[in-house]
Amino acid sequence: MLINLHNFIVIKLKKMKKQTLILALFIATSGAFAATTNNVPTTKQEITKDGIVFTVNVTSNKGVVAGALVKVTLDGKAIGVGTTDANGNASITIASYNRQLVKIEVTHSMYKNENKSDVVIENGSTIAFVLKAKTESVDEVAAREAEHAAREEAARKAAEETNKQKEEIKQQTEKAKQEAEATKAAADQKSAEAKAQQEAAEKQRKETEERLAAEKLAREEAAKKQQEAAEARRQQAEQNKVEDVSKEAKLTAKDAKQEQKEQEEKLKAAQEQAKTQKAAADQAAKDQKAAEQAKKEAAKDQKAAEKAKKEAEKAAKAAEKEAKEAEKAKKAAEKLQANIEKLDAQQVKIDESRKKLNSQQDKLQKQLDKGKGDAAKIQTKMAGLDLKHAKLDESQVKLDKKREKLIKK
Repeated sequence: MLINLHNFIVIKLKKMKKQTLILALFIATSGAFAATTNNVPTTKQEITKDGIVFTVNVTSNKGVVAGALVKVTLDGKAIGVGTTDANGNASITIASYNRQLVKIEVTHSMYKNENKSDVVIENGSTIAFVLKAKTESVDEVAAREAEHAAREEAARKAAEETNKQKEEIKQQTEKAKQEAEATKAAADQKSAEAKAQQEAAEKQRKETEERLAAEKLAREEAAKKQQEAAEARRQQAEQNKVEDVSKEAKLTAKDAKQEQKEQEEKLKAAQEQAKTQKAAADQAAKDQKAAEQAKKEAAKDQKAAEKAKKEAEKAAKAAEKEAKEAEKAKKAAEKLQANIEKLDAQQVKIDESRKKLNSQQDKLQKQLDKGKGDAAKIQTKMAGLDLKHAKLDESQVKLDKKREKLIKK
């Protein structure tokens, strides 16, 4: 019966473990929502708790019962354990107790289990239990074997669940690593594109400046030559005018008429030349205006290129920040994986220890069933194994709390 009780506790704890993992995953996914809620202040009240000592007396219809295991639990946690002596008495000490409602369980392989719930224990009191003898039937043996198979199945499912969680964390870690590498590659690409744009804009600006400078120099040279030619023509005209006045005194009337005609033609030619020069000057002014407009466009292009450069640098910084965050997330995932592997190693130790205890209990139970050995000594050994099981239960609870706390982070 002790084995049945222990197996029941193990199954319950494993179910609680699975529920705790599900709850932890739910808390992790809803962390963003929880972060927006207001923290409610709590007040911690100090309660003074004193230790107590009391006695549990166990008898049956045949007399006192020695070797019975007595366990006191509070909220499912063992706070006191003892084994009855030859007089059927077990002295229980509870180091810290404040009159809470507890449950007292008495188990013995030769008797049916008895328990009392919602008990308030008085210091120095004696609490009596009367056990009834039991005879294990074929159905009970079958039920025990079925319970054992169910426990092994639950352990197998728990192992599969743990392996599944490890695989999911591994996939998340790999995904975070790939995203970090992709973000870094994108940042490098953007940086290269920005640099190329900047170099192209700088090249275009220099080419535009060189072209405008060459065009301006050519216009200035052309204007200077036109001015020199105009000045030479003016001087020649003045010289011709003086010579014409001198000739007029010597020419005859016919020659004067011919000379006047020639002068009119020269004047017309000079007017045409002046018109042509004016058109050239207007074209030069137009070209100058176009050059200034081109210069403005080049300056505008340069500003656009500088703006594109700044935006590219900004994008590169953002990409670098994302890469750092991705690297941080990767390290956090790797750290979480390492911590979970440590807890898994502790879980393996607990499972192996529990397996050994189960094997020892099964062996002792077979000795009792076959009537081999001293029953009282066997019961004492089984009670000791139950105590070890209780310690493993406490270790399991602590391990589950560590795992829950780790996932919440």
